[in-house]
Amino acid sequence: MVFITKSNKIDEQEITSLYRLEGPALERKEARDRELEAIIKGEDQRILLVIGPCSSDNEEAVM
Repeated sequence: MVFITKSNKIDEQEITSLYRLEGPALERKEARDRELEAIIKGEDQRILLVIGPCSSDNEEAVM
């Protein structure tokens, strides 16, 4: 298999600087990150369910 580069490498720092969260949006993201971390660590009894287009295309497999 051969991969052909069609564009320049994405500069992660440039993207981050263009779309940096601030204020209430940043606070909300940080709070959600803490919630997810607690769920994953088992410190929060909620269940984390992640479903995306690829994982839910076969309804029988999901259910």
